[in-house]
Amino acid sequence: MRSTFTKWLFIVYLLGSGTLYSMAILLLFPFVGRAGRYWLAKQWCRALVVVMHWLPGVSCSIEGLEHIPEGPAILLCRHESTWETLAFLALFPRRISFVFKEELLRIPFFGWVLRGLDMVSLNRGSARQAHQAVTQESAERLAKGDIVVIFPEGTRVPHDAPLRMTSGGVRLACATGVPAV
Repeated sequence: MRSTFTKWLFIVYLLGSGTLYSMAILLLFPFVGRAGRYWLAKQWCRALVVVMHWLPGVSCSIEGLEHIPEGPAILLCRHESTWETLAFLALFPRRISFVFKEELLRIPFFGWVLRGLDMVSLNRGSARQAHQAVTQESAERLAKGDIVVIFPEGTRVPHDAPLRMTSGGVRLACATGVPAV
């Protein structure tokens, strides 16, 4: 019973705070620039990490940062839930740009904020056109010094599922000359 209550309480917090914070961020977007928009979104994600720790007791840590190159890089990461995207944004010490499915831009408030964060959207229509567009957009973010995060399986996968990676991240690394981790 407590676990169901906790889950629903978090969902209400997530949706409620996400909507309110998105409205506030959207009002500030024209005045704060790229770095300011990212900082504002990062603060909401940090608040979510705190609430996840406080409410259901979920904790996390980041290990292996010493393996991340100093300059731009491509980070290949397994995508098991929405949690890692929020935690990455909250806890990663440098600016990251996710490669994400374009459909997320259609979500009211969340998608509008996502559009303003200067990340890389992927149209899953034609694989060839998608690769070209993602390569071009990612190259622009890498030129700004971002770390581009790609989920090489292309979608969320269960924790214990076998690895079935697509080649997009490696092809992007080859096309841009940027190291992949």
